[in-house]
Amino acid sequence: MRAMTLAMVLGALFLASPAFATEVKILWLERRLPPPPVLSNLDPVPEDLGLQGAALGVADSNTTGRFLNQSYKVVERYLEQDEPLATGILGDADLVVAKLPGEDLLALADLAEAEGALIFNAGVADTALRREACRAGVENQGALGLGQVRQGKQVFAR
Repeated sequence: MRAMTLAMVLGALFLASPAFATEVKILWLERRLPPPPVLSNLDPVPEDLGLQGAALGVADSNTTGRFLNQSYKVVERYLEQDEPLATGILGDADLVVAKLPGEDLLALADLAEAEGALIFNAGVADTALRREACRAGVENQGALGLGQVRQGKQVFAR
């Protein structure tokens, strides 16, 4: 019993140690494009569609994370309509949520600095990004429900 109590105390001290504090930086990368026409003027599309969901998720993760010395932060970066993807765009981000057109998403995934990065596609529902144009490290979330393809392998069946 004493050994178990000692192990729990040492584990708690290990997790609570400032040396093991973790800050996760999430880059919200969005290209500013003219919005498509709405189906109804009664239901306007918010200008920050998607970003508020990320902010809500980060707030929730910070609530839980404070018990484990983890914190999460969203850093916003916007590209103008004709601005190219430049080297260094990912900065020191741990995760990237990309609300980009398909060709920009592929160009981002093909950057040398994106090797090993985890990029979440939040802007394109193109099935080609799940099949022939699939890139390692790019997760195509939500656009097609549970049909997930990662590196050419189907993870969830529809």
